Amino acid sequence: MHFDPESATARLAAEIRRLRREAGLSQQRLAKAVHYTRAYIGMLEKPRASLPAHSLVESLDQVLQANGELVELRISAEREHAAPGRPEARSAPLPDTYFEVMDAIRRSEVTDATLEYLHLTTDELCCQYAWRDAGKLREEAIFWLGNVKALLAGPCSLGDHRELLVVAGWLSLLIGCLDYDMGDERGAEFARRSAFEVGKETNHGEIQGWSFEMGAWFALTQGNYQAVANFARGGLRAAPHSSVAVQLTALDAKATARMGARVDRILDDGFSILSGHDTPSRPDHHFVIDPTKWAFYAMDCYRISRQNDKSAMHAREVLRLSKGTGGVEKSPMRAAEAKLTLAALSLRDGDLEGAADYTAKAFDVERKSINSLLLVADEVNREAKSLRSNDPAIREIGDQITSAQSRLLGN
Repeated sequence: MHFDPESATARLAAEIRRLRREAGLSQQRLAKAVHYTRAYIGMLEKPRASLPAHSLVESLDQVLQANGELVELRISAEREHAAPGRPEARSAPLPDTYFEVMDAIRRSEVTDATLEYLHLTTDELCCQYAWRDAGKLREEAIFWLGNVKALLAGPCSLGDHRELLVVAGWLSLLIGCLDYDMGDERGAEFARRSAFEVGKETNHGEIQGWSFEMGAWFALTQGNYQAVANFARGGLRAAPHSSVAVQLTALDAKATARMGARVDRILDDGFSILSGHDTPSRPDHHFVIDPTKWAFYAMDCYRISRQNDKSAMHAREVLRLSKGTGGVEKSPMRAAEAKLTLAALSLRDGDLEGAADYTAKAFDVERKSINSLLLVADEVNREAKSLRSNDPAIREIGDQITSAQSRLLGN
């Protein structure tokens, strides 16, 4: 079975290869220009089941002077992948390296190429978190975790064993986040604890730090604000110099704001930590702190502390940053919370119809994080009820949120 050569997916791969050759660049030189590995660039030049990240295609378009052609093909390919009746991604042909990995699993041996491919695949899955269907992404992550477990069951060196465990740790973190997004709190906690144990066994502070970050996130959305601070402290001890420290500080600020305390100092501390880190080569990676995400954290904290002008400014910045080339939503979950923030601020300004419109738009997205979205939606609902108004727009907001809660929780 082969990709249709006329499909946008196949044409994207062919155009990357053609433009690279016309530019006189080797795969190695192109990889260096966009901060990826040569092996990954080689994978991109073959039709693949998984699409490359938006940010990577934008970088390739710029380096290869494609004038937006690669970005347009990426958008078309994404539409193909989202089309009704599309076969599951795993049924599509995969690059040769994939079959090498499968051969290695059957032989129960580990090679450098196998490890590199597993790391690259895991990184790509983590980069798809923000926009890809949660159920399909989770299924693929579990598939690769099963492959890693098969390799761990066979003979391998101590160094290779550790590398496989590290891959398993990252996949477990990703699966836990997806479970929580879909409302499976028990599965999410199991995956989080599994990742933490891997982090301890491999002495991998960053994996431990992100497992603490997930615990803080879970606690925040469940209203256990003191536990957020405890998780944040644990994560900062495990990975004080990692970018996860920024996320932990941000979650601590969100919880502190909800407990009624000022958060300016915590936000300043977080921004100082962020400023000490270089801009990541893959800012769309879920377990890398994207500097543009700081507006998202600040938006929430300023809304809770009723610093309305600051919150509105950051919310509009979140909406601007969430839009990719061609209007494609790169960060639908962040954008949804920004719209709910603007709904709350509109209520405070007396713009009830605007608040109802923002609320409706917030739920009109495919990719959702149920617990996070409902946390902010409930705060909007309380804001609306505090007005004690019989205005139809207020009832509309309440009905929208109640309906969304029922739909998202499966009631």
